[in-house]
Amino acid sequence: MKLTILASLLLAITVKPCFAEDPLDLPLISISHIENNFVGAFKVDYQNAMTSYDERLSTGYANGRIAYNKSTQTVFIDSHVYTDATGEFKIPNTLGQSGNPDNLPNATAVQDFTPLLPRASTANSQGMDSFGGMAVIGSELYLQVYDYYDAPATDTNTTLVVRNHNDLANSEVNGFFDLAGAGKTLSYISPIPRQWQSLLQGKYLAGNGGGVPINARVSIGPSLFAFNPADFGGKTSGNIQSKEWLSYSLSKPLSTSPGNWDGYNESLNNKLWTHNSGAWFGFIAAGTRTFVVLGGSAMHNSGGGYKITQTNGRLCGGPCPRDPHDASPYYWLYDVKDILSSSPSKTLLPYEYGEFDSRYVQYGEQGITGAVSGGAYDPDTGKLFLLLKSATANSNAGSPVVSVYQLPAQKKTNTTVPVLQLLLDE
Repeated sequence: MKLTILASLLLAITVKPCFAEDPLDLPLISISHIENNFVGAFKVDYQNAMTSYDERLSTGYANGRIAYNKSTQTVFIDSHVYTDATGEFKIPNTLGQSGNPDNLPNATAVQDFTPLLPRASTANSQGMDSFGGMAVIGSELYLQVYDYYDAPATDTNTTLVVRNHNDLANSEVNGFFDLAGAGKTLSYISPIPRQWQSLLQGKYLAGNGGGVPINARVSIGPSLFAFNPADFGGKTSGNIQSKEWLSYSLSKPLSTSPGNWDGYNESLNNKLWTHNSGAWFGFIAAGTRTFVVLGGSAMHNSGGGYKITQTNGRLCGGPCPRDPHDASPYYWLYDVKDILSSSPSKTLLPYEYGEFDSRYVQYGEQGITGAVSGGAYDPDTGKLFLLLKSATANSNAGSPVVSVYQLPAQKKTNTTVPVLQLLLDE
């Protein structure tokens, strides 16, 4: 009788992971938690063997996106903005410490750059032409995509899924999928640490924060949407649900005075978010309740304007700072507890923000290079990879550098529900 009752209980109760502590009680971190854990860097300087297709299948002039495959210790990155291609590269066994990016060890190619957008399983009716966030999820490669200049701000297509990332040249490429949130999800994808998945209602997060033309379609400040990759399974296209937790709009931008946003920092008091701010990677740091957002920002010291002549005499093509050196890598840190208790319609402020690690930053006639343009994070190992766009000055027109940080890994979980253990011990 006792075994029958116990068997019934086992069938009736869903076993869920148990954690040693409530995630809402986890600590917050400062940016030093990341900057002090820099372990080295490498460059990715590569060009496919010359083909009749396009000599631009190289690392120069890329948007600067990255995904990490921990099972093979490789990274996927994008190529020149005109090619819509992705390649895979082996991370060097020894990372470099040189402050000169050209002297860093070079990653070796595992898979050549392969065009992917033209192979989508459905027609590219919305004119997607750029890659946003990327992530390796199981045996698949997820890519956020967008139309660089979506003037009507009506595009809904967001995602492609390469079903076999080990064979970029021949894999089925499914999409276009429409992830709820559209342009506010285009810039980054990262895994949500296990402790947060139930509360955030998803296993991965996607987001955006400015960085591309047409402000009406993007988040004017970092965003956070949670989704489940399983919803993409067995489909070639279609709508995918997400849970919106954090986002901003032109009517309610990230600002201490949302109704009077000083987007060009004419007051010289805006240190938070300007028309030159871009959030290019976001993740929740394992073992903390901090949502980390990294990217770049400008205009905070000299102010700025639209198509103005800068102090060096250059006429810029859009929003830019008056002083071309008034730009830097930037960060914004949010409390996940605040995100959960707030609503997307409110203007939530980060608890910390400012300039980020600038060890590979350089300034040229066209502005800053070597700022964060993409990232990848693995909470199981604590590895953080930040891709620094056009950081080198070599023959490939400025190839990327990847900075690597070793953060604490998430704790292993106990998947046994205590009440069941008590019954078993009876």
